[in-house]
Amino acid sequence: MQYQQYTQQSLDRDYNNRQTVKNFEQILASWQDTSKRARQFYIHFDDIKYGLSNRESIDIFPAKHANQPAILFIHGGYWQSMDKKFFHFLAPMWVDRGVNFIFINYPLAPHASITEITNSIQRALHWIYQHAADYQINRDQLYLVGHSAGAHLASYLLTVDWQQLSPKIPNNLIKGIAALSGIYNLGPIQNCFVNRVLKLTDVEVSQFSPIRLVPMVQPSLLLAVGEQEAIGFHDQQQAFGESWQRYLPYLKQIQVKGVNHYTMLDQLGEAGSPLFSKVSQQFGLFSTG
Repeated sequence: MQYQQYTQQSLDRDYNNRQTVKNFEQILASWQDTSKRARQFYIHFDDIKYGLSNRESIDIFPAKHANQPAILFIHGGYWQSMDKKFFHFLAPMWVDRGVNFIFINYPLAPHASITEITNSIQRALHWIYQHAADYQINRDQLYLVGHSAGAHLASYLLTVDWQQLSPKIPNNLIKGIAALSGIYNLGPIQNCFVNRVLKLTDVEVSQFSPIRLVPMVQPSLLLAVGEQEAIGFHDQQQAFGESWQRYLPYLKQIQVKGVNHYTMLDQLGEAGSPLFSKVSQQFGLFSTG
């Protein structure tokens, strides 16, 4: 089987992050240890339900002062693995600078299809917007950060007509997005090993590939890929950036030096790192100088 210029073998290779990054298990263990420390030293509210599914919940690490902006983080895992609690290590550097940090869980394949997953993420954002004041969050300053499959879901949310879903939700409720190591064209995913669990249909590839869709609004969008990532992720970002540049005047693409698919996230939680600085500048949250 082929997808455009790729063979089956190259598709499976170029989208297998755990095989590409040999020390993946050590990186994940480090995330979990650092996340445990974050929970020990920072106030947090866990497993707040936004829907009926067991995984439809969020965790909030609140800023010290009221009416501050919030970053909503959507984790990766190829829509079939990982949990929001693995990523709590990201919150401290942002919370220390007055930004609320919210982690979103969502149903996973094979128990949920990509259709159900995208619907769940929409419910999450809808709930957060409506209930932000309950947690003293400024709902007019909501920013999304998605990693890998989470970057796909974050960018897809820009194509949603929120006004059609609910007149009380503005289409511009998302003020900015940082999409890290993202998947924006589901075609290659349908044709590689990931689809053994995900089971994408042709209709879903068409309906849920952001590269085939048009954004409803024009927020700031930062696309970031790691220098050491497999070629598939570089190709995804380049093609998507070229496709959406015509719609989004504030779209920026960057390559983060010296990082792979996973160590990219270490920089997001490290104040003063190139990625931390780029994201904060793109969102206009605070000075990193």
